[in-house]
Amino acid sequence: MRINLNSTISIKEASKDFSRVTRIVDKDGMAIIFKNNAPRYVVTEFCDYEEGRIAEDKEVMRIAGRIIDKHRSAFEEL
Repeated sequence: MRINLNSTISIKEASKDFSRVTRIVDKDGMAIIFKNNAPRYVVTEFCDYEEGRIAEDKEVMRIAGRIIDKHRSAFEEL
């Protein structure tokens, strides 16, 4: 994953000035909070989070359907 350095903030700075975190999110779509010099947290808008969760659910359903189709006879036996 590529990280836009303008979207990063240390955990110390984020705890002191959370409004700066929200400005970063408004400008860049997400803020990445570093802890111990490593990316640790991602802050994003709620609507973006929800869209990601829906996509994940669809992907899980697609994979589950593929597994059921592949092993249908075993499932029918159960």
